Amino acid sequence: RVDYYYVTDTGNIRKKIETVYKSEFPEYKYSITIRKDENWEAYLTFLYPNDETREYMENEKVILNLTKEGDDLSKPRQVDHWLYFKTDADRGKFETYSSKENFKVESKRYSKDAALHYQLQISRTDKVDLKSITKITTVLRKKAAEFNGDYDGWDTFVIKGK
Repeated sequence: RVDYYYVTDTGNIRKKIETVYKSEFPEYKYSITIRKDENWEAYLTFLYPNDETREYMENEKVILNLTKEGDDLSKPRQVDHWLYFKTDADRGKFETYSSKENFKVESKRYSKDAALHYQLQISRTDKVDLKSITKITTVLRKKAAEFNGDYDGWDTFVIKGK
């Protein structure tokens, strides 16, 4: 196990960490390395989850909420996805792509206050188990990026029972 701690003051930090390990985890061997990382380089390039990991984590959250409601994840159902684009033309290109993939346009909106003004909501009937939905969201996120867009997630309704 490797633990990382970011602190503003390193005074006595080694001694404090050693005390915790000795009192709470006496059976573990430990090694403590202290180094400056003023630009948070290790955090941003190693510790912070990449796009795929964050997407997987977001999918897990939605699925956890579904299972808490008693959802039978094995049953396909309508899944709605939201995307945002810089221009109407970019949104249109993605819309063409998504229709070839059997997605249906649910809504298109414009917001002058958003950084990416052009919203697109699409849907398709799919399974929502973690493996299935992550495969879909990964493709949508990458395809949206190709068209100067941002994939903003999905939702669906609960199907209870088997």
